[in-house]
Amino acid sequence: MRPWGIGAAFAGQPFFTGQWLFLFRDGDSYVPLSTVLVFDIGVYMAVFGGILTLVFALEQEI
Repeated sequence: MRPWGIGAAFAGQPFFTGQWLFLFRDGDSYVPLSTVLVFDIGVYMAVFGGILTLVFALEQEI
């Protein structure tokens, strides 16, 4: 799994195509992970960090 856009080119797919990694568990079950999920988690953490920064800055002024 390559979390950057150019990684799809190494797999022979168009630029910014999501890549999937299937982690197999017991028997036939598996956990699908994708580069889109990695991107979404990064955006979530950036927004959450920005909100926390704002809250802590306002807390110091009170």
